[in-house]
Amino acid sequence: MLHFEDFPEGLSLPLGPHHFDAERIIRFAEQFDPQPFHLDAHSPAAKQLGGLIASGWHTCSALMRMMCDAYLLNTASQGSAGLDEVRWLKPVFAGDKLIGTATVDSRRVLNSRPNMGVVNFTYLMNNQKGEPVLRMRGMGFVAVRNPGKLKPGPKPTGPKPAESIKSTPEDAKPSPRTGSFYDRLVPGIVRDLGSHTFERDPIITFAKQFDPQRFHLSDEGAKGSHFDRLCASGWHTAAQWMRQNVENSYHGLQDAIGYDGPPVAFGPSPGFRNLRWYLPVYAGDTIHYRTTLTGKRIQAHRPGWGLLTNHAEGFNQHGERVISMDGAVTVPTG
Repeated sequence: MLHFEDFPEGLSLPLGPHHFDAERIIRFAEQFDPQPFHLDAHSPAAKQLGGLIASGWHTCSALMRMMCDAYLLNTASQGSAGLDEVRWLKPVFAGDKLIGTATVDSRRVLNSRPNMGVVNFTYLMNNQKGEPVLRMRGMGFVAVRNPGKLKPGPKPTGPKPAESIKSTPEDAKPSPRTGSFYDRLVPGIVRDLGSHTFERDPIITFAKQFDPQRFHLSDEGAKGSHFDRLCASGWHTAAQWMRQNVENSYHGLQDAIGYDGPPVAFGPSPGFRNLRWYLPVYAGDTIHYRTTLTGKRIQAHRPGWGLLTNHAEGFNQHGERVISMDGAVTVPTG
């Protein structure tokens, strides 16, 4: 069993390969990201992008599985508090084969818990052409094999993650009622994305496919971890946000700004930052999601398209925040 001591700075671990076929891409999209370019290779959106492409959340979940197969299932892992950055650099098409690396950037023993350390990784995934398709920077908690022999490290001195935006629908600025869909968007608009209850069987099904760590598979497996009982993979929690976003966000946003034109076809996302998992999501928990529009800008390199930025959050039935992230999505400006 690997422990904190087995992950020195500079260590690079091979990941993969992982194959993406059309059936798996569509099956994931149907459950978590039902946008046309993930569902139908013959849709205009897919043709514009070059073919059927995998959801970015599918790519991230596949990376999680690659990590588990390469080293994580043989590691005294205690989960993760989040990621600093995820960049989807190129589309992942049906038929692509991905390989990657996980490189240790830094590590430190926790002052508050000297029996546990934080290991910071950079993950890079390439397709069969050697082209980078995903870059991710994140951390994981790993148990220390010999507590007391390693000195706790100082906390990072870099920029702090973005704090939760405390916007409410009343904080939103009035939206202009004329102009294109893009012109009417004003930072501050809050979209209620509805709720989802995480049941035991779907938690286990997702974990078996993408994140088969013991605390995501059974209550018995979770004993001895700081989760104590069965909880959902963080990627499951994040992918469900995407499902709520697709189902409830787009039409709700059009209604909020008084836009009654043809449905707007959003484009793919370049990635997100500051993904934080604050609390475990246990079987039976109901998570309520919301997203706040934080900004917009014209894309100089892509005429006719703009980039919207947003802050997403999820809260459990007790009102406790369990997840947040800062994301972006492309949208036509005309």
